[in-house]
Amino acid sequence: MVQLYNLKGDIFLIFLIFCTALMLFSNFAIADTIQNEDNCFLSSEYVCIDNLDDVSSLNNKVLDSLDATTFEKSAAIHHVENISYRCKVQNIDEDYRVLRSVPEVQTKSRIVDDNKTTNIPKYYLSKENFSEDKNYPYVINSCGKYYITEDIDIYPGICLNTSDVLIEGMGHILTSNRSNSTIANAGITNLRPVHNITVQNYHVVENNAGSAIRYGIYNITFINCSTIDCNTGFLFQGAENMTFINCNVTGSTSYGFVGSTTDSAYFENCYCNKDFNQAFAFILVEDIVLKNVLIENSGAGVYTAYCEDITLENCTVMNNSCGTYILRTSDMVFNKYDVKNSQVGLLLIITENVTIKNSKLCRNTLNAQLACMEDAKIENNSFSHGERGVYNDIISGEPDTHFKNITIVNNRFVNNSMYALSAEGTSQDNWVYLNNFCKNKNIVDGNFLKGNYMNSPIITYTYGNKAYTGRLGNYYGKGCGKHTCGVYNTPKCVIHETDL
Repeated sequence: MVQLYNLKGDIFLIFLIFCTALMLFSNFAIADTIQNEDNCFLSSEYVCIDNLDDVSSLNNKVLDSLDATTFEKSAAIHHVENISYRCKVQNIDEDYRVLRSVPEVQTKSRIVDDNKTTNIPKYYLSKENFSEDKNYPYVINSCGKYYITEDIDIYPGICLNTSDVLIEGMGHILTSNRSNSTIANAGITNLRPVHNITVQNYHVVENNAGSAIRYGIYNITFINCSTIDCNTGFLFQGAENMTFINCNVTGSTSYGFVGSTTDSAYFENCYCNKDFNQAFAFILVEDIVLKNVLIENSGAGVYTAYCEDITLENCTVMNNSCGTYILRTSDMVFNKYDVKNSQVGLLLIITENVTIKNSKLCRNTLNAQLACMEDAKIENNSFSHGERGVYNDIISGEPDTHFKNITIVNNRFVNNSMYALSAEGTSQDNWVYLNNFCKNKNIVDGNFLKGNYMNSPIITYTYGNKAYTGRLGNYYGKGCGKHTCGVYNTPKCVIHETDL
């Protein structure tokens, strides 16, 4: 039964820490109020939390949504819009005066313009360009290319105050004190909405966050960047077109990559290890792609809530409390998504339009735990060496599982110690066929047989170079039945208490 699955704490702790992280950064966010400059990206949908009462309120709203009978994220957005605290939108000039002691690139940087044709200035930054006072980050006020030329032992961070910037870390180590909670508590942050920012070969150690950028930002790219022993690796909020290539997060006390209210977030060849809560956490994000990602030794590999359009491809998730935790999310594709050695491989609650294919879920206590799922295809996967292969769970207080219109085809269920297929409640219009059941203690329990067909619809297929029309069954192991025209539709072995 799905109540609140424990991922080193329950879902309340997940939202509490997530929203508290947003609170710490939001208190120092400054949005530009100049008209006609990026203001179209500012929105009241941003999750801005000021105190723990509001955190609790938001968390309770999300938990209450579990009892709804329809898939709908607008309730959460509406609640966010009505939270008592509002984002602080102040005049940039007024706030910049508070930071007037911050060294400015025009007066402190060594400027070399060696590209006269494009007229893009280059700035070379060394230790002397950075204040040793953690309250005064380095502010970039001019577009151009910025090169960090040496390791920085006391790194106060960089604040972006303009767009069209390249920050080249040149592989140097930038070390901070993550205990501070000033605007300088991130390796890179922004004072105003910015766009067309590229950060590469940039490595941050012991900061509150490697990067925390938010509010009206778009076209932001990180390449070959890493964080080590920070509270959070990379945080983004109110963004569009975020890209992370070859980025790593190790040893964060909260999150690896965390984003909210964002349209389009792309991750390729990224790595997360030893992140206490979630390696990847998304709330109210649309169009997420994780490709060639490795996640290990974290609270949860991937966590999403109220998201849409997600592709997880060629990823490996292992040795986590929960491999993948998906809540109130639609339009997902898991392709070559391997999860092993976790309490739950896939935990999907209230989802629709889901494809799980070509994936291996191995040695998880529950390889796949699915509650309230509609319109899904589970194809060509392996569910092995767990207690349960696919478990259709129910949500506490819900009379029905809403496990509907699911096709389970061409999968291997091997060596599951309790059941290959099991259910807590009833199902409707689901087809299970052409699966290979091998060496499971029990193949299917009685509840799963209610509303699930252990064969295909009537289809046309070819066997032995001949065409047939009929229903296709499953293979239940050696000695478990005879087939006619390739169809094992009358197994002779016991798959539960009685024969089918």
